[in-house]
Amino acid sequence: MPKFSKTSLKNLSQCDHHLQILFGEVIKKIDCTVVCGHRGKTDQDAAYLSHRSQVRWPESKHNRTPSLAVDVVPCIGGKPSWEDHDCYLFSGKVMGYVNTMNMEAKIRCGADWNGNGSTRDQELKDSCHFEMI
Repeated sequence: MPKFSKTSLKNLSQCDHHLQILFGEVIKKIDCTVVCGHRGKTDQDAAYLSHRSQVRWPESKHNRTPSLAVDVVPCIGGKPSWEDHDCYLFSGKVMGYVNTMNMEAKIRCGADWNGNGSTRDQELKDSCHFEMI
């Protein structure tokens, strides 16, 4: 059974408890790593300047305490994979968990911002980003 590294656990602990519950279930079946939970001003500014985020501090859901957003990537062969096909497959599986867990919180994925079931109509593609709505 996969398990989170200390870094992943630290990053996830910075997130809203609904995200912690969700990914606590996901890791039981799918190997993944939590890349980012909360972002402070310096990290958000860097993410914006490097085009990893489209919003400045403090507009990201990553900037809240606890964070209302988390970036989680699948691990393939024990290593994080940022390959589009791996990330889209992973995000679909995660959203399957969201749909079957009857969570009281609503969560969306950056692969389908508008929640219409299509990844093709998204201007911003961020398939490994999950956030509270």
